[in-house]
Amino acid sequence: MKIVVIVPKAGINLKSALVNKELELRGKGTTFYQEQRDKWKHTKYPGWINLGKASPDMLVVKIQTKKEGEEWKLLSAFIGYIDRYFGDNVDSISIHSR
Repeated sequence: MKIVVIVPKAGINLKSALVNKELELRGKGTTFYQEQRDKWKHTKYPGWINLGKASPDMLVVKIQTKKEGEEWKLLSAFIGYIDRYFGDNVDSISIHSR
């Protein structure tokens, strides 16, 4: 399992922005989608991403896969997604292995 902590720039609600972006891209070939509230999946890589908040500012993301050793694919895709759509709004990203 990987834990990703994302600190957005001041005044940005990244969790809300992620949800809105998914809704905007839905049906247009997006790779990430909400399966349930706060639980996301990728169209190609097995596993799931759980969104949570450690504080009003920080977004904490738990990345898990069904196959051991495959987390890097989902992690890489998610970091790319964040960078592509929200890179200008992110102050820092840290990754923790569990």
